[in-house]
Amino acid sequence: MLLQVCLILIGLLAFVMPSECLAEDDMGIKVVRVGYYEDNAFQIGATPGAVKAGYSYEYLQRLKRITNWEYRYVYGNFADLYGKLLKGEIDLLTGLAYSASRADLIYYPTLPMGHTPYYLFKRSSDDSLTEDPATLNGKKIGALEGNMKTLVQGYLSAHRVDAELVVFKNTPDRDLALREGKIDVALIEEATSSAEGGLDAYLDIGASDFFVCIAKTRPDLLIDLEEAQDRLLQQNPKLLSDLTARYFRRTAVSTTLSERERRWVERHKKIIIGYHNNYLPYSGTDADGRATGLVRDVVSAVFNVLKIHGVEPVYKGYSDFSDLLTALNNHEVDVAFPAHVNFWVAEKYKFNPSAPVINTYLDVVYQGKQPDLTKAVFAIPKTNLLLTSFKDLWYAGNKVQYYDTIDECLDAVIAKKADAALVNGLRVNLVLGNKFRYRSLAALQIPGDVALGFAATRSSTDTLQILDHGIDLLGPAFSLYHTLPYQPSHQVTFLDIVLDNLMVSILVCALIFAIVVHLLIRVSVKRREVSLLAVMARVDKMTNLGNRRAFDEYMDNLRGSPIPSDFAFVQMDLNGLKRMNDGFGHVAGDEMIVMAAACMRSVLMPFGTVFRIGGDEFAALLNIPDEQLESVMSNLKAEFARAKGEYCPGISVSVGCVYAKDSPELSLEQMEREADVRMYEDKKAYYHSKGLRSGNMEARL
Repeated sequence: MLLQVCLILIGLLAFVMPSECLAEDDMGIKVVRVGYYEDNAFQIGATPGAVKAGYSYEYLQRLKRITNWEYRYVYGNFADLYGKLLKGEIDLLTGLAYSASRADLIYYPTLPMGHTPYYLFKRSSDDSLTEDPATLNGKKIGALEGNMKTLVQGYLSAHRVDAELVVFKNTPDRDLALREGKIDVALIEEATSSAEGGLDAYLDIGASDFFVCIAKTRPDLLIDLEEAQDRLLQQNPKLLSDLTARYFRRTAVSTTLSERERRWVERHKKIIIGYHNNYLPYSGTDADGRATGLVRDVVSAVFNVLKIHGVEPVYKGYSDFSDLLTALNNHEVDVAFPAHVNFWVAEKYKFNPSAPVINTYLDVVYQGKQPDLTKAVFAIPKTNLLLTSFKDLWYAGNKVQYYDTIDECLDAVIAKKADAALVNGLRVNLVLGNKFRYRSLAALQIPGDVALGFAATRSSTDTLQILDHGIDLLGPAFSLYHTLPYQPSHQVTFLDIVLDNLMVSILVCALIFAIVVHLLIRVSVKRREVSLLAVMARVDKMTNLGNRRAFDEYMDNLRGSPIPSDFAFVQMDLNGLKRMNDGFGHVAGDEMIVMAAACMRSVLMPFGTVFRIGGDEFAALLNIPDEQLESVMSNLKAEFARAKGEYCPGISVSVGCVYAKDSPELSLEQMEREADVRMYEDKKAYYHSKGLRSGNMEARL
């Protein structure tokens, strides 16, 4: 009887007391305690309130959409959180490799959440180690406790290698020991290795799956997890490879040159790049005769990300695509840009294509009623092989009228000699704004994209391999943002209007003529504003730099990816803009802003992207090799010091720079804040040197 009473009381207590381990609300949502630790691009934001991102975080969110789990994050290091998982103090932990000894302590699902190779890393200066396992005899090998230690032991035993195994509790201690020479090699996961210099991944010794693991106290979560992973696999069989490409694009392995690539670098002192000198935003020649456009930014970025410093890019411009292709086949240049990245096109014109640098699109330009594209007669410049090959791919049966220039093609559309002209989508605003008479033409984006990249001869396969390697590391967003500063702006001139309306100009009296000109210019400016709307949404009109929206989107794209050691966050702010406006007029103030932007573009754009994020505020997101950082910053200040304008006698700019290699512990947002602090410290020093004070500045400091 007493036993029955006790059982009833225990039941009542269990009914009224909440259970944290098996929390589930009336809506069927289960509370899951997730162990969350900081680990490069795998899990980011392991502090309360921090922005979270990374491979594991996205995978957990995808599970959450299917399972109706509600996460409560428990923060800590991996070792402590694993202990909590064993005790049932957390319900779930990600990133664990399978171990038979662990299988009795925690639940493993059937499907892994990812797969990672393991590499032995050595110092780049150590030539005693090769891919022959025997060279490991007598060496010290560093590995983390657990699965990685077991993997090294198995490898040494299988290859009968006599080496000393040194076990570390954490990654920083292991990596520091390798750099300082306390160990000779270290076993590192590719997925969590950052792109650092001075170390080479030289030997692949195996791979391992890693899992979402469940505490033994929550068997119900294992059932949910198994079902959710099955559904994720059905929805997207490529999910794991997609996540790997998104978050682990730049690792110490992926940024390491292969032996063949290193030999190419040793053999070459320069690479000659042929380009079209009038095809912005892709390529062009500026007023000083230098190559400009996406081509220069891409080559510079590829060499930076692969840490190639001994090869000089030499640019050679050509007036049309036929001459460019001829130069390539005559070996006057090593590669040509831009080229249509399509294997059928490449075989037809006898070149080898690189990986796509950018995917763009085409517009048809027409007058009046939209033409039937299945029957339309197209006007195409005879030397533009990009447009010709696109037509052959997508509209093979259509007739073509060839002309010498794009202007002649548009004139043919106006004259009804052709139904439509083909124009690259990123160039259509420039082309239509080039002449006032084109105001009656309309543009329509058509199906079918165009991948553009480099072209090389069959003898230049190693050169293409270098370019492909770097292009893959840059990712698709790089080229999209780097076309923005090169979107050409063209203003219709008074002469354009007079020549296109000559008879009217002769017959109309001076007063009416002046009124008509005024109205036409207003109409043309309005049309230009509308046609450039898509570009202007992300471009600052005054400086032609990316604006605040472009900056925010670029930052969003960087979040969730590992920060490379050569990344630099630069904040800049003009000194004395208000005094310039008050003392010399707003014309001088505007000129000050434009001059500062020109200095930044000249010095910083080869290393990344510059944005105008406020009235007198600028930011730059750069990848600068360590040995060039000091000279780049010095060149920037020297460029500011030399700048003089017609109305503005000179400029002064406060600069704050944070270099990832010097502050590896900082997140992207922390780097932004720290760069802002350093910039205001520089501004404070400037004001004090002038004997001035700013209350607002002091408050912000």
